[in-house]
Amino acid sequence: MSSGLAHSVPPLQINAKCCSRCGKDFHLFRSKKNCYNCGSMVCESCSEFKVKLPQFGYNHEVRCCSHCAHFLKVFKMDYAALSKLNIKTLRGYLRSYNIPTQGMLEKQDLIQAIQSYKPIPEASEVYFRQHLPSTPAKSSSLLEELTGLGRSESPSGSSDGSSSSNTGEGFLNDIDRFFSRLFGSEDQQSSSSPQANRPRPQTQPQPRPQPPPGASYRPPPGNPPPRAQTRASQQRNVPPQQPPRPSTMPNTPLTPNTPASSWSQTSQSPTQPKLTLEELLASRTDPSTLSIKVIKGLLDDSCVTYVGVVEKKDLVERLQKLIDNTKAEKAMLQEQEALSALGSNKPAESSKSSNSKHDDDNLCKICCDAALNCVMLNCNHMSTCMDCGKLILEGSRMCPICREYVVKLLHVFRA
Repeated sequence: MSSGLAHSVPPLQINAKCCSRCGKDFHLFRSKKNCYNCGSMVCESCSEFKVKLPQFGYNHEVRCCSHCAHFLKVFKMDYAALSKLNIKTLRGYLRSYNIPTQGMLEKQDLIQAIQSYKPIPEASEVYFRQHLPSTPAKSSSLLEELTGLGRSESPSGSSDGSSSSNTGEGFLNDIDRFFSRLFGSEDQQSSSSPQANRPRPQTQPQPRPQPPPGASYRPPPGNPPPRAQTRASQQRNVPPQQPPRPSTMPNTPLTPNTPASSWSQTSQSPTQPKLTLEELLASRTDPSTLSIKVIKGLLDDSCVTYVGVVEKKDLVERLQKLIDNTKAEKAMLQEQEALSALGSNKPAESSKSSNSKHDDDNLCKICCDAALNCVMLNCNHMSTCMDCGKLILEGSRMCPICREYVVKLLHVFRA
């Protein structure tokens, strides 16, 4: 091993009676192995994953425990593979290395943070080794283990080191399940810790000094008690003075490898004006470049539901449908205006009847100008455009067809 390494080599644990991952005792049939990424002593079944660790001077494949194997697999993933993981997995990975995640609301921000911390700094490696999971309790006795030697042993959390298992949905689901179990158990332990549930010490009220018999009690000189202060302020119609609130400043840790991206400036950036659908159509902006907050705001303004939609690409597809439908409605209205202009020049009764019937079927029943695209719930009548529907929702909230109470509006798209 070379002495000019940028990372400190993890010290290997020597004296251990049980495996640090499965908690089973070492004996003649369960040999001791070391994880060269964290230094813990584990059994052979919990250290099947082998990988090169050049940051520690191991240029050949060495053993790693099942806990470190999942983090090393995430470290080797590219942008496409990281985008298939859950947001909780990405946030848990950054949390294990003490990488700040304040202001990161979207998945692409978390992925950019993971890629910007390659290689992992020395301070993050030390923090990872200092906050390893505790050794689980021993699940079986030595006699039970010796009687079950012929059976297949597959401890929880063990990873296969074959390269063929590093692709596919099963491999990604295994990583998501691991991080879900890891940080789910940590949250339960933190909520049930004795310090969190420790009762607060109760302060006993101090007895007031009793005046001698035959003498009236006088309050000590100085400020009057709070009740007297409040009564005096109420008589003078002056509000009681309140202590000044401490100013809260954003507490964002600064690290040398923190990228200068938009997620680090979200708390300091001023409020931007709200983007409307008309401005989006006029600017011809790509919907995929917008943030999730802006996309949801545009869908809410147009009464387009996105219940059950989690990923950003699904929200972008729904916004793109709204844009295409709005363009189609405008084109249909322009075509109807052109047909009505041509129909006014031709006095044929057949053309007039067909044009009027076509207009009545597709135009709003209130303004008779915009296209029908608004459904009123819960009566499910479609008789107005979105603009007229919003006016009804702000006013009487009664359907113009059945006079039923309107709960909400739903924007529909024509094929």
